[in-house]
Amino acid sequence: MVRLLGLRVGALLLRPLAILLEGLIVSDGYVLVFAMPLAMMALTISSIPVHREYYQNRMADAAHGLKYASALGVILLLGFAVLLGFLHLPQLAMNSVLVWATVFLFLIEKLADEISRVLEFRKHFLSWFLAQALRSGWLLVPLAASAAGATYILSFLIVSILMAGAFLFFFVRVIGFVPLPRLKGFSLIRGNLVFLAGAFLAASHRQVPRILVARLFPEFAHIYLAIAQLAQGAALIFNVRYQIPYRKVIVRKTALFQKLKHPLMVRMLVFPAIIAPLCILGLRYVPMDDFSQTEMAIVLAPVLIADALVAAILAAHLGYLTWFADRKSAFFTYLIALAIPLAVLLLFCVLPIDIQLTVFSLAGISILVGITWIAVIVGRHFRVPSRGKA
Repeated sequence: MVRLLGLRVGALLLRPLAILLEGLIVSDGYVLVFAMPLAMMALTISSIPVHREYYQNRMADAAHGLKYASALGVILLLGFAVLLGFLHLPQLAMNSVLVWATVFLFLIEKLADEISRVLEFRKHFLSWFLAQALRSGWLLVPLAASAAGATYILSFLIVSILMAGAFLFFFVRVIGFVPLPRLKGFSLIRGNLVFLAGAFLAASHRQVPRILVARLFPEFAHIYLAIAQLAQGAALIFNVRYQIPYRKVIVRKTALFQKLKHPLMVRMLVFPAIIAPLCILGLRYVPMDDFSQTEMAIVLAPVLIADALVAAILAAHLGYLTWFADRKSAFFTYLIALAIPLAVLLLFCVLPIDIQLTVFSLAGISILVGITWIAVIVGRHFRVPSRGKA
C-alpha cells in the first residue's frame, strides 16, 4: 500500500509543477490554466462506461474487447469533433493554436485514462506509474523548449500531437485492440448513454470552478490550479486506500462494498462540511485583492483539500452507479442532482441574497454541491445502516 501511494504521489507532483513553472517561466503563459480544465471536462463528459462489459467478463472475451475498442473509437472521434467545434465558437475568442492544443490534450487524457484503468484492474501498478508519469511529465517538454527560446504555445501543440500518437500506440499494446470507430461500438454507447449524465455531474463539479477562476480571476489562476492539483493528494490517499485495491470487489459486489465504507466516508465529509460555509460567508470579508500569491496558496490549501476529498467520494459513488444501478433509476438520480444547484441558483436570482463571488466562494459552493449530490445518490440507491445494525 505504501509503495502504491508513493508511486501515485510521484506522478501527482509533475502536473502542478508544470503549472507553476508555466506561470514563472512563460510570459503571459496561460495555456495550461485554460487548456487543462477544458480538456479534463471533455474527458469526464466523454466517460460513457463502454468498458463495463469488458471488465465484468474478466477481460477474457476477445469479442467484448473488440466491441469496447470500437465504442471507444467512436467516443474519441465524436469528442474530438465536438470539442473542436465548441472551442471555435466566436464567443470564446480562443487562439486557434490553443484550440488545437486543447483538443490533442483531450485525446492524451482520454487514452491515458483508459490505459490507467486497465492497469489498475490488473494491479500492474509500476506500469500504471510509468503511464501516469508520462501523462503529466510531457508537459515539462514545451516549457523546456520555451526556456530555450522556442514559441511556447506552438511547442505545446507539436508535443501534444506527438504524445497523442504515443498514447494511441500504448493503448493498442495494453488493451490489444485498435480503437477504430465501428458500427458494433454504437450499440454499446447507446446502452450506456444514460451514464453520460453522471459523467457531466463529475466534470462540472471539478472543472467549472477552475474555468471560472481562470476567466474571472486570472491573476490567481495558476496558483489556484496548482494548489487544486496538489490537493488531489487527499483524493489520492482515499483512492489508494479505499478504491484501487478493491476494483474487482466494487465491480461484482458494489452495494455491499459501499455499505461497509459508508460510515468512514461520512466521517471524511465532516471537514468539508465545516469549510464550505466559512468560504461562502466568512471569507467574503477577507481583502483578497491584497493577497500575495503565497498568502493565497496558504489560505486555499485547506479549502481545496476539502473540495478534492468531496470530489473523490462523489466520483466513487458515481462510479458505483455504473456497476450497480439500473439505467432508469440512475437517470432520475442524475436529474435530481442536477436540479438542486439549478434551483439554488434560481433562488439566489429571485431572493435578495448577497453572496460575493470570490475564489473562495466558488470553492465553497463546489463543496456544498458535491456533498448534496453524494447525499442524493446514497439516499436513492444505498440503504444506510442504522446505528448498531451495521
